[in-house]
Amino acid sequence: MTYDLCLCNWRVSSEIPLREALPWSGSPAAEIDLKINLGELPHELEQTVFSTPTVRISADGSYLLNLPGIAKYLVQKGHKITIEPDCPLDSVDLRLFVQTSCLNALTWQRNFLSFNGAVVEKDGMAVALLGRGGVGKSTMAKALLQKGYRLMSDDQCILDQNQNAMATLPDIGLWQDTLDHFNLTSHGLLPNRTGQQKYHVPCPDNFKPGCSPISALVIMVQNTTASTGTVTLTQLKGASALGQLGQTIQRRPLAKILDRAADIMTCCHTLVRQRKVFNLNSQKGLVHVNAGASALDELITQLKTTGGTHDA
Repeated sequence: MTYDLCLCNWRVSSEIPLREALPWSGSPAAEIDLKINLGELPHELEQTVFSTPTVRISADGSYLLNLPGIAKYLVQKGHKITIEPDCPLDSVDLRLFVQTSCLNALTWQRNFLSFNGAVVEKDGMAVALLGRGGVGKSTMAKALLQKGYRLMSDDQCILDQNQNAMATLPDIGLWQDTLDHFNLTSHGLLPNRTGQQKYHVPCPDNFKPGCSPISALVIMVQNTTASTGTVTLTQLKGASALGQLGQTIQRRPLAKILDRAADIMTCCHTLVRQRKVFNLNSQKGLVHVNAGASALDELITQLKTTGGTHDA
C-alpha cells in the first residue's frame, strides 16, 4: 500500500503509514517530491567521509542511519528515503526517525536551513522558538496555541532559501508533566517512542500548512538562578545574535560534510540583518510558561507594524 501525504509542502509517496502527516490535498497531477520506500540497505556506504556507530555519511551527502531493533534508513539527494525495517511498519519508533533524523538530512541535502526549534504563526507572521533540547520550546508553542496562534512545526524549524518557515506535522510533542500543566490527558495519545512519557498531541484545527515568511527568531534560555516566574525578553544584535543563532543549528557535522558551512554562515548573517532575534530568559520549569507566552504575544503584536524586519 502507498500513502499520498503532505510534509513540508511536498507531495510524499510513502510505503509506511505516517499517522501524524496530513493527506495530500493539492492537485492530483502534482509530481511526487519525496518517495519513502521499503528495501534492503547496505551496512556501509561507498566513499564514507563521516562515521559513528549509528551514522554513515558519504561524499555525495547520502545519509545512512542504522538503529538495530528499529530500522536502517538511507536518505539520498533530498528526494528519497529507503527503509529496511527491523520492527512493525506501524511502530511509533519507525516513524519517529523518518520525521526527525531523516527529515533533517533531507533539508540539508536540499540546501535549506534547519534549526532546533518550533514554529508558530499568527496573522501571517511566523515566529521561530529556538533553543537546546529540553528548554521548553514545545511547551511555549502549546501556550501560544491557546492564545490563538497556529502550529507550523515542532522539534525542528526548517527555512527554505527565501527565509520561509515550512510546515511539517500537525502535532506537538509534550511530556507528561506538561500535559498535566495544561490539564490534558495522555489517554489515547501515541507516545513519541515506545515506553517514553512524551506524547504526540494532535493539533489539526490549530495547524498552519504550507509556508510563511519568518518574522522573528526567539532563542529560549533557562536560568536556574532566576526568580520564580521571572521572564526577560531581550533583542539580540550583531555577533551576539549570530553566535546564539548558530548554536541552534541542527546536525552541523552533516552540513559541514555537505560543504555548506560558508553558506550557513551567510544565511545566518542575512537572518540577523533582516529579521529580529530575541533572547527569552526564564526560570527552569513550568512556572514561567504563562508569563513567557504573554511576553511573546505582546512582542509579536508589536512586530506587526514592522513585519519583523530589523531596525534600520
